[in-house]
Amino acid sequence: MAERSPLDALGALFEETGRAHHAAFAATNGSDPDWAIWYAQYIRDRIAELVGADHTVTELVVALVEAESERGLLFPDEPWPQFYARFFCERYTCEPDEKLALYYAPSCYYCVRVLRVIEELGIDVELRDIWRSEQYRTELRDARGRMTVPVLRCTSDARDRWMPESADIVRYLRERFDTKSNSAE
Repeated sequence: MAERSPLDALGALFEETGRAHHAAFAATNGSDPDWAIWYAQYIRDRIAELVGADHTVTELVVALVEAESERGLLFPDEPWPQFYARFFCERYTCEPDEKLALYYAPSCYYCVRVLRVIEELGIDVELRDIWRSEQYRTELRDARGRMTVPVLRCTSDARDRWMPESADIVRYLRERFDTKSNSAE
């Protein structure tokens, strides 16, 4: 049997989680305003294996709520398990030979946070100031449907993905490039 891609495996995990949540929801015969907490607790251990990053339940809750918000705004017709799988793959998995480009605005605090980590780690990242270049603004808007920054664009032969959120970008860069913390393990 062929091994599933991370995207397919995540999609299957979210479908399973949805079925399990539906069963639990039906048993309570009520609404579940805390669905993201339930989902995060259900997927926490297995999602770490699939995306190669360990998350707290709180971090997963935030990511799940962001995924649902983004799906509702930008891709309301896409089935949620597939969208969530793509959302998590884009933010938390990497290809070894990816080329990195940071879409940023110099006056943005969150962008400065990412820029400091890039400088600290000495990483080769192409910097794309969206206020100096119409092309970069257009690329970002076309890919993400909005121009919020920072966004790290990771390009490889296999795919082109966009990672928003400064905390996710910083985590990704540190996990991938911080040899001091990686060698201490």
